[in-house]
Amino acid sequence: IVYVDAPVSGGLAGAPDGTLAVMVSCARAVFEELERVLATFGKVFHLGEGAGQAQTMKLANNLLSAAAVALTSEVMVMGVKAGLDPRTMLDVINAGSGRNSAAQDKFPKAILPGTFDFGFHTGLSY
Repeated sequence: IVYVDAPVSGGLAGAPDGTLAVMVSCARAVFEELERVLATFGKVFHLGEGAGQAQTMKLANNLLSAAAVALTSEVMVMGVKAGLDPRTMLDVINAGSGRNSAAQDKFPKAILPGTFDFGFHTGLSY
């Protein structure tokens, strides 16, 4: 029996495109045996041999993503309440040092058009 921990990140769009981040923790020999198959999903990262190391990396990644959504939401509310245009705000943020995954992808695709469909249920992040 071997244990392989291999969560992915990259959303619904990354799956069919094969552009997911595949985080793997398992014995090095097992990883080398599986790497080619896992690479069909996206970029593969071996995080170590300990059980749960890949899940810990996924949690760290999700925490950063959720923080980007929360902080970008607060920034957008602040700006809109001050009279700024939300589309222009995102253009400026994405051209500058505030650029993040929420401002680049989630807000233009899900917030501005009012669909609020991130491809992942916000409640699951919570």
